[in-house]
Amino acid sequence: MRIGIVGCGAIAEYLHVPVIQRCTELQLTAFVDTNAQQRQQLASRCPGAVQGETIEQVVKHIDAVVLATPPHCRVSLVKQAADLGIHVLSEKPLANSVEDCLEIEAVRQRAGIQLAVMHQFRCWPNRIACGEIIQSDPDALLGISVAQGNPYSWQSATGYSVQRHLVSGGVLINAGVHPLDSVISWLGDPVSTQYTDDACGGLESNLRIEARFVGKVPVTVRLSRTCRLENTIRLRLADRELVMNNSDPYSYRVEVPTAAGARRDSVVACGSDEQEFLGPAVTVYKNFASAIVSGEPLIVDANEATRVIRWIESCYDQKQQRDLPAAALTPGACW
Repeated sequence: MRIGIVGCGAIAEYLHVPVIQRCTELQLTAFVDTNAQQRQQLASRCPGAVQGETIEQVVKHIDAVVLATPPHCRVSLVKQAADLGIHVLSEKPLANSVEDCLEIEAVRQRAGIQLAVMHQFRCWPNRIACGEIIQSDPDALLGISVAQGNPYSWQSATGYSVQRHLVSGGVLINAGVHPLDSVISWLGDPVSTQYTDDACGGLESNLRIEARFVGKVPVTVRLSRTCRLENTIRLRLADRELVMNNSDPYSYRVEVPTAAGARRDSVVACGSDEQEFLGPAVTVYKNFASAIVSGEPLIVDANEATRVIRWIESCYDQKQQRDLPAAALTPGACW
C-alpha cells in the first residue's frame, strides 16, 4: 500500500518515516509540505518519492496519508483527503476541540474512508499488561498518579505548540493526550475533574488534575514544561505499586512495602524478545493497513480519539469560568 506524509517536521522525521520503513505492508511514496526545504530534506531519505505542496498534487501516487501536521490544520486536510478517496492516519491530538473532532468524523463517514489516530501508547505492552491487572481485580486499584515533565525542548519546525492563536492550550493539549488516554483506556471517562494551571491568559506550562472515575478511583495528573518530574504513571494497588516509565514500553516496576518499613522492588518484562521503542507505533500502522485492506477494527478511530479531547476541553472550560489572578504567579512558587 502506498502512503504519503503530510507535514515534514520533527515528528515525521523521528517517528513516521522510520516506522513506515519498518512496515513491509507500506511503501512511502510521497511527501507533502508547503515548506520546500523541509519537504526536500525529508524526501531525500526515500529515493523515488514524489513531492508536492498539496495532497491533490500527489494523489496519483498514494492510497493513504499520515497527517503529521499541527492539529489546527486537521479538519481542512481530512476534507482534502476524503474528497480524493484517500485514507487517513492522523497524529495526536486529532484536533484542538471536540467540535473539530466531530466534524472530522462526519467527513470520514460521508466519504467512507478509514481514519485512524496515532495513540500508540495504547499498544505499549506494559500499559496493556497493567490494564489487564486492573480489569482482573478493579477493587484492588486505590488510585493512579501521573507525573510527566521536562523543560520544553521539542525541535518543532513551526513552533505551533507555543503560539496561542494556533492551539487551544499549552502542555495539556500538547503532552497530556497520551497519559490521559491511557487512563481512559483503563478506567473509562472521568465522572468529575478539578483542574488548575499556571496560565494567566496565555498557555499553561504547569498543571494539576484531580479526577474521579467510576468506583470513585482517584487520579492525579501533574504535567510540566518547566520542571523535571518523575515521568511515570503509578498504579496504587492494595498491596503494591506498579510503576511505568514514560520512556520504556516493555517493562514496569513493582514496588512492595516490607514489614520493616522499607521497599522491595522488582521489574516485570512485557512483550517479545525483539523490543524497540518504535514497535508500538509499527503496530498502529499495521492495524491501519489491515483496516483498509480487510476491514480490521481500528485500535483508535476518530470517535475513540475524541474522548481524551473531551476530557481536556472540560479542563479548559473550568479555567475559562475562573477570574484571572490580579498579578502573575511567582515562577516556581506554586509548582
